[in-house]
Amino acid sequence: MGSMHTDLGMMINRMGIKSRIKKIFRDLPEYDRKCLLDIESGFCNNTPAMEMMCIRRILEPLMGTGSSGYGFPFSLRHFNFYNASMQVKKELNDLQAVVKDRNTLSTLEELLDLIVTVTENIAIRDLASRIGNVNVTFQGFRKAFHLPEKGKLSENTCDDEFGHENCGIFIGQLKEIVKSGFTHEMDTTKQIISAYEKWEEHLFAQNKEGTIPRTNNSLEQFFRKIRRNVRKRTGNIATGKLLSHNGDKLAIFQNIGIPDYVKLVFGSINIAAKFGSYRKGLRKNMIYPMTRKKILELVDKGKKNLISGTLRNNPYSDELMEKAGNVRRAELIQGT
Repeated sequence: MGSMHTDLGMMINRMGIKSRIKKIFRDLPEYDRKCLLDIESGFCNNTPAMEMMCIRRILEPLMGTGSSGYGFPFSLRHFNFYNASMQVKKELNDLQAVVKDRNTLSTLEELLDLIVTVTENIAIRDLASRIGNVNVTFQGFRKAFHLPEKGKLSENTCDDEFGHENCGIFIGQLKEIVKSGFTHEMDTTKQIISAYEKWEEHLFAQNKEGTIPRTNNSLEQFFRKIRRNVRKRTGNIATGKLLSHNGDKLAIFQNIGIPDYVKLVFGSINIAAKFGSYRKGLRKNMIYPMTRKKILELVDKGKKNLISGTLRNNPYSDELMEKAGNVRRAELIQGT
């Protein structure tokens, strides 16, 4: 499976579409908050802007198909890119049917031409299908190890005995499938069974008390968190020099996540309110303040209404006008 996944990545990269899609994505305008405020009120008088925002929203999942950092086979970035491309193609086709603005339509057609080179390539499609068949087995193992659907391989769990039992059941199911001869990847399934039986004794620590973590990830999370925060604030990949000068202060700053420390230092004052008091001047200059979550919710709402044909270009719906008419008639009756 490893070689298949590598081959898939090489085939996709040879198409040379990733950099071109990224360029189009970077050239797309940012989300128009004024337009989104209209969407929140149930209408949109700037349809071209909404159409462009829909394209940006559709492309965002495709831009985030990189590795999760947990390695093969649980992180299949090339396979994920192919699956995301299939979804993007479907959504762009749906959007293309309702788009009216020429610039938006031109961008859509350019994107579809690039996406189709991957999704319609027979060799890529067949290889992705084979990887998908094998991937089902690995996802089965993930469930057998009792890892959450969106969990990480390094999460600490105290149920090795339960996981061992589930893995045994899963391997038994694979053996039955091999006997029946219905599996598409017979050799791969046999290799998985053989490897599991060889290393079964070493896979489980039999640590009922949960004192031995599966990995040292929890121990390293603290240091990685500090480095991640430094990178976010400075934009620098290298953090060694800054940590050597201010590492102690940064470590102390992490205590803000400890409730007892916060209560000791800040008392009953809310931290957000305390730090927010220094940002009042900045907030006054913000136009249409809106959280990222709220922005995406409104874009999704606008996209849904646009594709379904229910997006109005003014705030005056028939229902609203009827209510206004009823109120006016009631006032006239009371006046007489």
